Amino acid sequence: MSSKGRRIGPQAVSRPFVVSEKQGRMMLAAILLVAALLRLWQLSTQPRGLYRDEAMNGNNALQILETGRFQVFYPENNGREGLFINACVPFVSVLGNTAYAIRLPAALFGILTVWGVYCLAAELFAVPVGLAAAFFMATSYWHVTFSRMALRANAAGFFLAWGLFLLVAGVERQRDGEAGVTAMTLAGVVYGLGFHTYIAYRATPLLVVVMLVYYLRRARKEGWSGAFWKGAAAFGVAVVLVALPLMIYFAQNPGTFFGRTTQVSVTNDPNPMLRVAGNLWKTALMYFVSGDTNWRHNYDGQAEVYWPVAILVALGIVVAAGAARRGSFAHGVMLGWLAIAAVPVLLSNDGIPHALRSVLTIPPVCVLAAVGANRVYASVAPKVSAGGMAGVGALMALGLCWQPYHVYFDLWVPNPQVASAFDAGLVEIAEQLNGMPAAAPKVIAVATGGDLANGTPLSVAPIVYLTRSYTKKQQDAANIHYVMPAAGEPAAGFCEKAGAALPQAAVVCVR
Repeated sequence: MSSKGRRIGPQAVSRPFVVSEKQGRMMLAAILLVAALLRLWQLSTQPRGLYRDEAMNGNNALQILETGRFQVFYPENNGREGLFINACVPFVSVLGNTAYAIRLPAALFGILTVWGVYCLAAELFAVPVGLAAAFFMATSYWHVTFSRMALRANAAGFFLAWGLFLLVAGVERQRDGEAGVTAMTLAGVVYGLGFHTYIAYRATPLLVVVMLVYYLRRARKEGWSGAFWKGAAAFGVAVVLVALPLMIYFAQNPGTFFGRTTQVSVTNDPNPMLRVAGNLWKTALMYFVSGDTNWRHNYDGQAEVYWPVAILVALGIVVAAGAARRGSFAHGVMLGWLAIAAVPVLLSNDGIPHALRSVLTIPPVCVLAAVGANRVYASVAPKVSAGGMAGVGALMALGLCWQPYHVYFDLWVPNPQVASAFDAGLVEIAEQLNGMPAAAPKVIAVATGGDLANGTPLSVAPIVYLTRSYTKKQQDAANIHYVMPAAGEPAAGFCEKAGAALPQAAVVCVR
């Protein structure tokens, strides 16, 4: 999808770098190719292992394949919105119960999010800004990492970027006197689907409301408020109808709406306001100095944004703040998106800085970096020859492409911390079990106990998924069964007791 760069409201973006429509399409195609290579290369084998949250999504997909029952919300494992899990079902059906089958949808969402960020930034600013934003996102190690994990958060950025783009495009059609109701309805459907992805998405209505208020004021000044109200009503109705099944579920199961939020809320801290202030500081540093220290989310606590891009982000924030004060809608949207998407992080007390919970801030960070790059180009281009600018740009592009590949595949993947973070040991056990004859009885003795999902221990979810043994029917077919210590029974010696009680079975102990 291309953009003609139409804009509503005063803008403060200079456009010294101009590309033809053909050049823009070729550059976008190249950027999407880079995004695809970084997200799909060796996806079937890297990262090694399968984290239990990923595996639980796969287990629910296996359950759907058996029962045919899709759900809007899956209450197991702290509760998860259902869209990503449901989207995994056809992949698991075709590719089997493999890590690749549930990670491929995440990678595709990631690639399409890059495209959506281009469309939105090109529509709000200009095509060169959109291309730069898409390139920064395509080569973001942060975004690459999560695009290769089977987590529902990967879909949130996709629906928000595309939903906002369609909203802006729909309003612009109305402003130009075109029939925009259909476009606004589509925008509402896409945006509304985002509520079925990730809990952090619930903060985004504030951004949409502010955007609609701005458009309403413009419509009143310019005399097209009637068309605006029709489009806004179509958008709102579409959002409500699409989100309604989830709203009904939460109304019937109120504990599930606040369940995970309550677990990680700053209200659990003795001094919530001090915690929020600390979260703000750590989250700000995450982009520029020191990032998430969870090896599953990041490499060795490095800054989430590569330092050359981080400099552009800082410059872009300064430029956007000045432009927003002068009335630039586009810059205000990006600053607002960044601030609102950070709210779920600031209000939590779990693992700050938290790269996963901050995943919705990646698109505005990349757009603001593009705004900064646009300002640098405007300042430098008149002083440097076209050939010199092209050479410097090519070198920077190569460097930005190499960095995420090098950090991910050369540094992060081989690190033993990553194998541990992704439960690689459990994957090895699953492979051993799959290598045994189906007729041989196999028992997984989980000495650590823990919470259950459909009668199977959450702690061994990777084994459950990879051996296709989530439901009773699947366990019988695989001849695999799970046992845990009874309430109050000590873990010490449990595996030995299980082995003695089941002499005919191959007993695998998980401590």
